[in-house]
Amino acid sequence: MKLQKSVGWNEEALEALLDYYIGGDWGKDPEHQDSKMELAYCIRGSEIRNWKENKGKTASLRKIKRTNIVKRNLLEGDILVEISGGGPDQPVGRTVLIDKAVLSFKPDMPKICTNFLRLIRPNSVISPKYLNLYLQFFYASGEIIKYQNGSNNLRNLIFPEFLKISIPFPLIDQQHQIVDKIDELFSELDKGIENLKIAQQQLKVYRQAVLKWAFEGKLTNDNLTDGGLPDGWEWAKLRDVCDKIQDGSHFSPQIQYDEPGDKRYMYITAKNIRNNYMDFRKLYYVDEEYHHSIYGRCNPEYGDVLLTKDGINTGEVTLNTLKEPFSLLSSVCLFKPKKDVLKAELLKYFIQSPFGNQVILKSMTGTAIKRIILGKIKDAEISLPLFDEQVEIISEIESRLSVCDNMEETILKSLRQAEVLRQSILKKAFEGKLVKTEVQQPI
Repeated sequence: MKLQKSVGWNEEALEALLDYYIGGDWGKDPEHQDSKMELAYCIRGSEIRNWKENKGKTASLRKIKRTNIVKRNLLEGDILVEISGGGPDQPVGRTVLIDKAVLSFKPDMPKICTNFLRLIRPNSVISPKYLNLYLQFFYASGEIIKYQNGSNNLRNLIFPEFLKISIPFPLIDQQHQIVDKIDELFSELDKGIENLKIAQQQLKVYRQAVLKWAFEGKLTNDNLTDGGLPDGWEWAKLRDVCDKIQDGSHFSPQIQYDEPGDKRYMYITAKNIRNNYMDFRKLYYVDEEYHHSIYGRCNPEYGDVLLTKDGINTGEVTLNTLKEPFSLLSSVCLFKPKKDVLKAELLKYFIQSPFGNQVILKSMTGTAIKRIILGKIKDAEISLPLFDEQVEIISEIESRLSVCDNMEETILKSLRQAEVLRQSILKKAFEGKLVKTEVQQPI
């Protein structure tokens, strides 16, 4: 990140702009008995994710030593810096500002931060809000990566080096003017983002409406009675319109390989199944002996329907796009629709429709890991159109959903542009181009 230096502005290391900084404390469970300890709300890294909406209200109640609370009790204008817990997709180093809204929640209860965060307290030379905005700009620029170390799954901020980063700033009154202007522009930007997200949600509703109409017969028939099916349609159990409905092997292979090789077969699990596509970013392989011992259970073929029946993404469904044989885990259910009765594409859309959700996904069991019972899947009923009409219904669905896809891509592009614009606003602000500032003498 390279900023054009504004004439007359000062520039100091972060540490020189702080009155105080200290690590947090996690303490003990609230039930812990110790006369030297008191209850306090402890703000964690997990609070940062929804900070704008919750302002730390989801903080954890902990027992903290009284002396530690005195040293760490949060004040208005403090900034919390995340120093541990980052990963490959989210570098460590996020910051949040402690304001009146944070402190107004349970105001009689002290608030501190966990030891995965650092409290920094700006001095009178710098506006806390100005400094926090700069640190957020610095983080979003990607420069923060140079100040972290650790493993792939857990990154730590090199805090002593972080304290050396250079902060450009004008006089304090001008900092307030800059902050006010940023707030004004961000408010307008946030309204635009909110409208885009509303449009996203409306698209989701419309997609479900299209699928609902499809299996009510409304995409291809006129003058239907409420609750009735079109002429020639019937209700049919999935077991009666499929040659096979079967999950994969219930016995995981003892050996899995990260790379393909001679006489190795792909090992497809729920992690590889997403709505409308197969995800091959993380693949495992099994040897020929294991593959042949289980292949006959499902014998996946090109165009079969694959549904995740348990796991973190239970209920996602796609068509098999692989033309080569592979092994399948029990977390995936395979459907082979009867070729002259039910088209695979229509079955996929049925599972994604409100009807399919009711009869299949609502039969899920479990809490942390959801699971669909195979028998429930087989007994699920589909409103089955005439075979020739199925082709027309699929065409009508895909035509409408294609429009949705294009609109969704436009919205996503606009959301990405909004984040670029946010960074552009901050860059101009910290180069002195957002608000006219006066030349100052070095501090």
